[in-house]
Amino acid sequence: MEKRKLYSYIRWSSDKQAKGSSLQRQLETARRVAHENSLELVEIIDAGLSAFKSKHLEHGNLGAFIAAVKAGQIANDSWLTVESLDRISRDEILKAQRLFMELLELGITIYTGMDNRIYTKTSVTDNPMELMLSIMTFSRANQESMVKSQRQKSAAQLKIDKFKAGGRADNGYPFAIRSSGASVFWSDVSDGTVKPHQYYFPIAKLIVSLRLKGWGYVRIAKHLNENFTPPKGTAKRKYFKDMWSPKLVCNFLQSRTLMGEKSIRVDGVEHILKDYYPQVMTESEFYGLQSVINRKLTNEPRDYIPLLSGIRRFKCVCGAPMVAFYQYDKIRYRCDGMKSLDKRMHCGAKSFNGAAIENAIVQICADKIFKDIKHHASNVDAIQAELNDTQKKYKRGMDMILEDNAPSGLNIMLVEIEKKIEVLQRQLNEELVKDTEVDTSVSWDAVPENYKDVSNIERLEIKQKIQASTLSIICKTAKAKGHLFDITFKDGDLIRFYCDKKVVHVDYKSINNAAAMRAEDIVLHNHFDILIDKDKFIERVQMEHKIAKLLKERTLEDLFDI
Repeated sequence: MEKRKLYSYIRWSSDKQAKGSSLQRQLETARRVAHENSLELVEIIDAGLSAFKSKHLEHGNLGAFIAAVKAGQIANDSWLTVESLDRISRDEILKAQRLFMELLELGITIYTGMDNRIYTKTSVTDNPMELMLSIMTFSRANQESMVKSQRQKSAAQLKIDKFKAGGRADNGYPFAIRSSGASVFWSDVSDGTVKPHQYYFPIAKLIVSLRLKGWGYVRIAKHLNENFTPPKGTAKRKYFKDMWSPKLVCNFLQSRTLMGEKSIRVDGVEHILKDYYPQVMTESEFYGLQSVINRKLTNEPRDYIPLLSGIRRFKCVCGAPMVAFYQYDKIRYRCDGMKSLDKRMHCGAKSFNGAAIENAIVQICADKIFKDIKHHASNVDAIQAELNDTQKKYKRGMDMILEDNAPSGLNIMLVEIEKKIEVLQRQLNEELVKDTEVDTSVSWDAVPENYKDVSNIERLEIKQKIQASTLSIICKTAKAKGHLFDITFKDGDLIRFYCDKKVVHVDYKSINNAAAMRAEDIVLHNHFDILIDKDKFIERVQMEHKIAKLLKERTLEDLFDI
């Protein structure tokens, strides 16, 4: 005959409790009760979850236990042992009592180890004093949690005020505000101050530099897992537990904590503490990074890195994107579109070897002295002023509520003000990113000699620079003999080059460093149009000769319209 089960529910909400004897004490009680009542012990543990606001029900195992009993997956004659009733709930008394009664109504027997009491539906019905005792226990637990919460808020507010007043430790670092959630992984708060973590702070800087070089989140995470120990608790998902995950890298690179900011909410008021965390990058560098992230490179293949595919710039004249594929140890490009969606006919453009095309575009971009000349009217100051004013209104309203002199309807008004603050903060961030993108010049250093190796990781940075400096790269087949390419840069300049099966030709008038181009076997052409359509070129030249001849035969009276 199968034994009835005793489920030992063990919960603690703080590191201090975890380091103490809480776990061992509760386990010993559960084992004793299981032995005395011939029950099979099953452990349920919720570490670090608070019962004050029922987080252990929403995110923990107690909620899963109740759902399993309701579904019949756990027998309804099972036992549940807890150290005391406040381990079940420390929420408002009515919510806590409903949870207690729900467990009894389901048929569960509750044993409390601290006072050796057994609660069942029958025992509470027959002895109402047990019900009164449970109410008193839940009431006391809730009051204790409220006092503790208020003390933590008060302590946090004092530390916030001290930080804003410039209070720092003897080592020059700010004091840690531990009651406001976990710290970032690249900081060290072991001595009570917030200083750079000796191991993880350099890794944080490395992650930023790799993304600026064009590495994607998956590639960065793979590199980190191969070379560095991940911080504990990096991911909640089982697959990425104790690993550098792409999601962690993505969230890290978009977090304002990189600038050293910490956001703390106390009694509904959000406090932004600047220079709290060790600064991985400056504010201007942060918005420059967001500009890079917003451009979004698509994931490149694992075995080779095409420079023109995935940058959302390289298109066929038909409007479809040009895509890369790998064949015979070479990168080739082809049109991925169709002329007619009804007839499902392909564009018809033939694929071509990408090596010469990539090299020509790299050399042209490197030769081009690029500076974005478009003017952007910045709205940063106006948005910041409105945000500051709105935050002051919100703080005044919260102060009125705390002082118990708030007019009716203030709560509803504060909700609307809070929404407006969120919208303004988002607008401010977007405007700062725009400003950074407009003011940034694309700097091309010397092109690496071995960049033509299709697996060279440095191609990622070159690929990103091509994307940053161009608006479009349009490919057009010219009389089936070659391909014409129009590169439009962000400053509006257009540079064209033509590639037949053997040679790349560039219009000499658009080039600064002719010697560098010739060193790459690129031909600078005086009459570029002849390459595109020889017959049209000859016809145009003949027409110009005729016009010149006619001008010479005109008299002075004709020329001056006398």
